[in-house]
Amino acid sequence: MILIQANELFEKNMLTMQKSKETIRSYGKDMKLFRQYLYSKYNGEVYVDEITVEDIEEFLLYVLEERNYAPASRRRLLITIKSFLTFCTKKNYCKNNVAKEVAYVKLDYKERVSLTEDEVKALFSATKEPLIRLIFQTLYYTGLRVSECVNLTMNCIDFTNNVILVKSGKGNKDRSIPMNAKLRTLLMDYVQAWRNGQNTDRLFCTKSGGICPSYINRKLKNSAREAGIAKHLTAHILRHYVESNIMGST
Repeated sequence: MILIQANELFEKNMLTMQKSKETIRSYGKDMKLFRQYLYSKYNGEVYVDEITVEDIEEFLLYVLEERNYAPASRRRLLITIKSFLTFCTKKNYCKNNVAKEVAYVKLDYKERVSLTEDEVKALFSATKEPLIRLIFQTLYYTGLRVSECVNLTMNCIDFTNNVILVKSGKGNKDRSIPMNAKLRTLLMDYVQAWRNGQNTDRLFCTKSGGICPSYINRKLKNSAREAGIAKHLTAHILRHYVESNIMGST
C-alpha cells in the first residue's frame, strides 16, 4: 500500500478511536512533512513496506539541518512516525515497524520559566485589549490549556455552580474547572455587558468570530514586551499558577 493511502486510513482510525482534533491535526501535519520528504527523496510515491530505518534517520537529520527543528519537535515527529507504523503493522500494511529501531532524540533540560506575582500584574496591565486581557486572566485562574480556553462556548460557563465545563479536553475527556469569585465577576461582566457574539457561540470572540491559540501567544509576547518582561513566554506558562491562585485574586 502506498504511503498516502495508509496515512488516510491512519487518520480515519484516529477519528474512530475518538482522538482529539488537536492530536489528529498534529499527526497529520507531521506525516505530511514526512511524505513530502520521501516523495522528494525517491522522486515519487513510496510504499509503506519500503520505508527504512535510514529514511527515518535521514528525515530527522533533514528537519534539523534544513528547518532547524528543536529536539522536542524532532522527538514529536518520531513519535508520530512510530505510531503510524505501529498502526500499519497491525493492519498488515507492512511486516515490521522499522521506526522501533530509531532512538528518540535526547532532550536538553530546560529550567521552567516562571513569573513573579508582580510580573503577572504588570502583564495584565500592559494588555490594553480587554478581551485578550480577560483570556489571559482566565488562563491564569483556571489552568486551562490555551486551545481549551479559546474553544469554550457559552454553555460551558455555569455561573450558578461556579464551574467551567471543558468539553473534549486532553485525551478527549470532559472535566469541570472551579471558577473563583474574581474570575466569575470578570466573566459575568463580559457576558452581560460587552461580548460581541452575534455570529458564534464561542465564549471569547470578536465581531468576525472566534480566536485561535497562536493569536493569543502572539499577544502574550507583545504584552510581555510592553511590560518589560524579558522571559520567553507562552500561554502555557500562565497554567503554572492555577494551584496557588484558584482561590485567590489578582
